[in-house]
Amino acid sequence: MTCEGFLPPFDKPLTLKKKENRAIPVKMVLRDLLGNDITDADLSAPPVVQVSVGGDSGSAIDGYNGDLLPAGLSDDGNEFRYDWATEQWIINLATKQYTSALLYNVTVFVDGNVIKGGCSQTFTRLP
Repeated sequence: MTCEGFLPPFDKPLTLKKKENRAIPVKMVLRDLLGNDITDADLSAPPVVQVSVGGDSGSAIDGYNGDLLPAGLSDDGNEFRYDWATEQWIINLATKQYTSALLYNVTVFVDGNVIKGGCSQTFTRLP
C-alpha cells in the first residue's frame, strides 16, 4: 500500500499561532501495488492519524495556514473516513489539544503499520 502524499492545504508544513484553534483538513489517496485506489471497502479498519512531538519550534518554519477549518468542523477521534465523491481519505484534524510551542509530526497508519510514501507532514505551534 502506498500514499501519494497529503493534499492541500497539508501538502506542506503548517504554522499555527499560539491561540489559533483550527482543524487541519488532512486528505490523501491510498493505492495498492498495482496503482488501484484503496477505499473503505478494501480495508478491515480505516486508516488512523498519529500526532507525535517532533522537537522544539524555536526556529520558525515557513508554513501556511490558509485553508484551515473552524475548530467546530474537526472530527472526533483519529480515524479517516473515505469520501466517495472526491475519492479521498479525509480527517479534519483538531489542533486544540496541541497547545505547546512545538513541532508536531503527523503520520498515517493502517492496521498498525505506517504507510509508505508521502503520508506524513508537520505543523508547528508558535509560542
